Amino acid sequence: MREKLTPAFIRDAPLPTKGDRVIYWDTAMPSFGLMVTKNGARSFVYQYRNKDEHRSRRKTWAVRIDGSNTGLTLSEAHKEAKKLAGDVEKGADPVEERREGMRSSLARTRERLDRYTLQLQEHGLESADREVRWLTELIEDEKSPNTKEAP
Repeated sequence: MREKLTPAFIRDAPLPTKGDRVIYWDTAMPSFGLMVTKNGARSFVYQYRNKDEHRSRRKTWAVRIDGSNTGLTLSEAHKEAKKLAGDVEKGADPVEERREGMRSSLARTRERLDRYTLQLQEHGLESADREVRWLTELIEDEKSPNTKEAP
């Protein structure tokens, strides 16, 4: 459905009558819309096709409603979608890039866990403190945006 997205419409958008979600496509910006689930969750969505495979992709952002501290306002979401549209026009695939980053992060974590498991096997499981320290370090490193590769 095509609708003029406004803060009032976003707040009061009807729930889907069929299925588990409905997307209200913005009349002011192509490929941008508001997705509403049957449970009332709302997300902004930008849909595009990547240049290589012409696969349809959707990037979503949480909606900020009525003074909430999380999510984006309509104008912030429009800005993010325009930025994304520019990246896509230049040949980028932001959704796939994010997925690749997650795969890479998981691979690094898997390698570190394998190394740690070998260390524990070599030295025995006598040090629970060492295990807790290492796991805490691992979690903090993964949270950090500048995660460094281990040697």
